Amino acid sequence: MLGASAGAIAAACGSGSLEFDQDSGEITAADASETSSSADVGTIPEAASDAGADSAAPTDAAADAGPSPIAINEVSGNSPDYVELFNRTAQPIALTGYSVTIGGTAVALTKTIAANGYYVIALKGATCAAAPPCDAAPLVGVSNAAGGEAVKLSKGAMVLEQVQYPGGLGAGMSWSRSPNGSGNFSAKATTQGTVNP
Repeated sequence: MLGASAGAIAAACGSGSLEFDQDSGEITAADASETSSSADVGTIPEAASDAGADSAAPTDAAADAGPSPIAINEVSGNSPDYVELFNRTAQPIALTGYSVTIGGTAVALTKTIAANGYYVIALKGATCAAAPPCDAAPLVGVSNAAGGEAVKLSKGAMVLEQVQYPGGLGAGMSWSRSPNGSGNFSAKATTQGTVNP
């Protein structure tokens, strides 16, 4: 049977193009010294077998999404307490389904933030002005003790941004970005609902 197999292989590939060694089980190219184990015949090349696996792999949408369209822009924790958001985009965004968590307390957002506009969450000692849009949670405060408190912006269960308010800031001072929506945080005079200095 092996002799017949060798003949069939030789006939299929052209007379004298391959040689089959019955003792070793190897196919040898007649015009080259390279050998191929019979176990390797018909193996899918590595690149081809990997291509299918890569195309079926799920993508991480969160990793590709880039920065949040809404930024935590200012946090005040020395009465009045408030959190200010800034819309980084040129489109208004309805904030239904968004929340801001101060410490362990979540405050649901209910209104729309204007394009490149502000939104205030008025906390302990703060009040909502006519503008910008505002949600009030007067029983919630931001700890001004040393170490401060974490402030998170979420959409549903996904945390979009988190800022550590440092605490220990003096009266009339807040932890704010400059420029709005993109800069680093530092201690500055409070500017609830307006441009940070």
